[in-house]
Amino acid sequence: MLDAAAIEPPPSPVLSYTLHDVPVRRRFPMMREMMADGHPPFMRAVLTADREDPEAPFDGGFVLHTTGELACCEHYSEAVSYTRTARGAATSPINDYGIFLLLDGVWHLTQGGQTRTIEPGSMVLMDSNVPFHSVKPGKARLRAIRISHRQMDPLIVPGWQRHGIVCAAQPGLGGMLTQYARVLTDEMDRLSPAQADAALDNLCRLFALHSHAQTNHAGPAGHAIHAARLVQIRRHIDQRLADPALSPASVAAAHGMSLRNLHLLFEPTGVSFARYVLRRRLQECRATLASPAQAHRSVTDIAFGWGFNSLTTFYGAFQREFGMAPGEVRRTAGSGDVAPSERPHRIH
Repeated sequence: MLDAAAIEPPPSPVLSYTLHDVPVRRRFPMMREMMADGHPPFMRAVLTADREDPEAPFDGGFVLHTTGELACCEHYSEAVSYTRTARGAATSPINDYGIFLLLDGVWHLTQGGQTRTIEPGSMVLMDSNVPFHSVKPGKARLRAIRISHRQMDPLIVPGWQRHGIVCAAQPGLGGMLTQYARVLTDEMDRLSPAQADAALDNLCRLFALHSHAQTNHAGPAGHAIHAARLVQIRRHIDQRLADPALSPASVAAAHGMSLRNLHLLFEPTGVSFARYVLRRRLQECRATLASPAQAHRSVTDIAFGWGFNSLTTFYGAFQREFGMAPGEVRRTAGSGDVAPSERPHRIH
């Protein structure tokens, strides 16, 4: 007979940090410095943190749990605001999305020209590579779940990244989804890595179901077909980004559709075919420029390597998209040399 203890899943790694033992005046600076030094290893983003009253008492901390591919960071703090600029996104691109479940407090989130108030129990699917301003006017506690692009992109029609997706804790699908996220993160330490991975996949699919239910572009069947076709087209584009000959005509021909239908496929997302291709190429160029492993490559080599055939077009588009020149991304990523008054902090 097997010993019951032998079949228990191993405990998940846990990393925690609290400011309780830090002098009050040092708590907020300590939290910023601690996060900036790379703790915890979870979706770190260059942000600027501010408080209305720098001298007011402050407390905060976090607990990070990981099991398999499931990573959840519970963060709590006093009133604080975070700002992620286009420059910050350019110098510290993130390769994951985040699902943020608000447990306590109120959260005002501005992204993509929209300001929304998130109530306790609700959650947000968010792309932190899109600049945002986050305000928690009082004590707040939230859980952040890391979601890879590979998991989410095939499930939801693109375009949502501009302003995120809010799931309110309302009766029906929204309540079921938010409760599932809460129970999953409550119980993740008791799951094996395989169980946690499967549960995380279910969470992504439930969020996609919620997203589709909120979309009125087509009926359920038509919307599902539209979404699946668009995902297929996007994969085709991503596989051929480096080809300067990539065009609407070549993509339409490869998928047996007319140019008009190809453009209609992108229309509901608010991002045209040409804009999607340009944005993806710029994102890849930015990530390459920020990578120490690619420091030997020139800006010209990187631009042409990702399908641009005009340096003038590349430089202009890059400046408009990220608010800085390609060379600035490389210098900032390599040296971290930022003026003290502008110095960002890696906080999550």
